Amino acid sequence: MAPIRTTVRIGAEAVGRLIEGIGLVWNDAFGMGGDTGAGRKDYPLDTPTYPLLSDEERWKILLHDLSCLKPGWIRFMLPPEGITTKRGTIDTDSVHFERLAKVNAWAQAAGASIALDLCLIPRHLQMRGPDPAGGWAKANKAPADVDLYSRTFVRPVVSFLIEEMRLDQLRYISLVDEPFEGGAFHAPGADAFALHAAAHRAVRRDLAQRGFVPQRLQMTGPGTRSPVCWPIPDFHARGLDLDPYLDAYDEHCYVARLDRLPPCGNDDSIPMDVLTRHFLGPHAAYAARRNKPFFLSAIGTTYYGWRKGDRYGPSTHEAFITEAELIIRSMPLGVGGYLRYCFLNPGDIDGAWQLVDTADGSYRRCGHTFYGYANLCRYARQNSEVLAVETSSSGEKPGNVHACALRKVGGQLTILVVNDHECESATVELRPARAFASRKLQRIMTSRAVWHEPGPTFLIGRRSPIFADEIPPMCLAVYAEMPYEDIAR
Repeated sequence: MAPIRTTVRIGAEAVGRLIEGIGLVWNDAFGMGGDTGAGRKDYPLDTPTYPLLSDEERWKILLHDLSCLKPGWIRFMLPPEGITTKRGTIDTDSVHFERLAKVNAWAQAAGASIALDLCLIPRHLQMRGPDPAGGWAKANKAPADVDLYSRTFVRPVVSFLIEEMRLDQLRYISLVDEPFEGGAFHAPGADAFALHAAAHRAVRRDLAQRGFVPQRLQMTGPGTRSPVCWPIPDFHARGLDLDPYLDAYDEHCYVARLDRLPPCGNDDSIPMDVLTRHFLGPHAAYAARRNKPFFLSAIGTTYYGWRKGDRYGPSTHEAFITEAELIIRSMPLGVGGYLRYCFLNPGDIDGAWQLVDTADGSYRRCGHTFYGYANLCRYARQNSEVLAVETSSSGEKPGNVHACALRKVGGQLTILVVNDHECESATVELRPARAFASRKLQRIMTSRAVWHEPGPTFLIGRRSPIFADEIPPMCLAVYAEMPYEDIAR
């Protein structure tokens, strides 16, 4: 069998920009009790997931781990049932606001952005009528009165966070998590798409009047649960357009699988080549034609299990490599930021998605995902230019090596390479443009054997700016000018 040999050519010209880098979702609904409007008894929120506000030692551990991961941004999911009183007013003493303040303080010191996600429509503002049979949030309906929803919920929340709490790291706001196919924002006897557009129009009008949008916050949407559920054609078919009300487009993606793998029974999945060429690429291009960013605001993979199959599937090394490849292959197509679901999770609802185990009290780092995402977040930084990369392979089984390259704001080069072959190493020859001659790149590797290991340093020669490396199977290798930093506790 001929060895796999891959050549990666890195150009000096930029083809895009990684606006917010790679970050994490913080779902603050966990541990609050009840079902936060999801209407499903199999999605309980009873397991304590976050430390008490008074537990300074455990908060120190969590915030230290965030600093080690170094996410470029955090999507903070703020549950409406947890921040409103029985009378429907905003509960300014809510623990959810206090936790958001802690995250904002960390983000301010780290230079990270926060995307505020209001998740669902508060129950007292929803339409009346029957619930659909499917979806994760089947009991969540659209607002009965979009103007009342905007004036009495969204605007007061935003005003409180910006003007009173002074949370300066808030950069984005989304109104509803996974509408339509996810079950949220359904409209009994009415058109959910028309109400969705009307709600965004009302909120943008009211927030713009206060100077919050777009000066302080950018509105993102549609935030649907899968690239397959991209709803823009549904809006257009009704003569509707979300574009006047959005500053950025986003969607979620849990359906990626490696090209060499067959479908499985854990959930729907799409081969990476099809996913990037027929879904993510066109969606990013749609946003670009409107001069707006496109984000993947929740990523993961359910291929290896979650609610179905192995509930530890999301925390496996195979899942991480799939997600790393999703990022590497979609970044040059115009994706401007990624958010991995999620930093903390009880692990007993729909899979072990957490990067740190808190529900069992151990505060143990989940090795493959924690250190793998440290390798991604720390080196794929905000506002980096995405460089032109050409990858070509030879051998009996080409196509298992994928790469992208970034130029940070200060000019430093970073190259990310993934080998997704199940059992064979790949010899990779990297050929940076001569503009990067004399640079020194250190390799940091995440593989089955090592989680976050520094490797050799490679010099890009002046006469021949070429270097080669051997990348193990199912491995992410990052080559960075940024020096390695030990992130052990």
